[in-house]
Amino acid sequence: MRLSGWQVHPVATGTEPTIGRDCYLVRINYEVAVDRHLAPIQWLEIAFAFATEEDAGGATVLDAVPHAVAEQQDPASYVINRYLNLAPVSGIVGDVHLPAMASKVDVFGIGGPAVRWRHATTGGVRPGSHVAFVILAAPRGSRKLHVEAGSRFDAPPVDGEDYRPVARAVRFDLLLGCEQERFAASEAGLLPPSPPGSGQRPEGTSSVPRLFICYAHDNPEHVTCTLDLARFLVSLRLDVHIDFWDVGERKDWSLWAQREIREADFVLVVASPMCKAVGDGTVEGPRHRGMQSELALLRDALHRDRSTWVPKVLPVVLPGGSAEDIPAFLQPGTADRYVLDAFTFHSVRELLGAMGYRPACRGAGA
Repeated sequence: MRLSGWQVHPVATGTEPTIGRDCYLVRINYEVAVDRHLAPIQWLEIAFAFATEEDAGGATVLDAVPHAVAEQQDPASYVINRYLNLAPVSGIVGDVHLPAMASKVDVFGIGGPAVRWRHATTGGVRPGSHVAFVILAAPRGSRKLHVEAGSRFDAPPVDGEDYRPVARAVRFDLLLGCEQERFAASEAGLLPPSPPGSGQRPEGTSSVPRLFICYAHDNPEHVTCTLDLARFLVSLRLDVHIDFWDVGERKDWSLWAQREIREADFVLVVASPMCKAVGDGTVEGPRHRGMQSELALLRDALHRDRSTWVPKVLPVVLPGGSAEDIPAFLQPGTADRYVLDAFTFHSVRELLGAMGYRPACRGAGA
């Protein structure tokens, strides 16, 4: 991923959610380069996190485009309305313009300090230039924001090579340029979207659950099957997080697991003999310490607040697996479990129902 030519324009404010903050329209240009020797990458996620010098949570992404793109989208224009949302328009000159898009795009993170766009195509992610826009809010008087740019992707292994590509984050400062002419929030005769905080977001943003997949590395076959589950859920446009896609820079995996469990809307615990042994406390020695830490965190969360965590922790049995391999603390006999016969929409419909999720596109294998 290459970044260049970003543009920052102050935006006039005046609504309650922006009191005490300056707001900016930021045009993000990024180019994707794919090594021709690699097998096609089915999806690629580009992420940008914004922070002030004083506070890692001091910046907020109020809105972003592109929103969800199912398969193809014609060129589109948007205006900045009085709620500082990017509202689509036609027949008038908009504040921002997006070119036509031929790939499926999902967006995550609107309303927080970071935003992510995921590109996916059946034939593999295409190289080339992309443009996106965000409305950012920062504490009044801030002169710059710290930006961390990163990526996630599912790159197949290269034949004959004992390695696979990994993602590495880059960090830089974004100058805010308060002296520039401010955009006026446009009404344009539109019925504006609900203001931030109303709970109503464009399809493909906060309505998409964030999932963390917790699993044991029993054997290569089990790991492969778990990754197949993760890929299928991605094809249904869910926001999936799993250790296999977060390799790269050296990290504290214990803190990583705590963050993923804390930020997840749902935690999928994949049943297996080793998962049961770890969960039931019968595993011998220091084996599978990562799984031991993750299940300990889940046991503690369930003990502290069962009404919140019982609906959030979902035991999943992979095709060919057994519900007998669900740890006892997840109540395999008295609470719901989700046994998958195959990676098809029909097989996962109860799991999706438990998450209150109805995908706009059922994806491959539907």
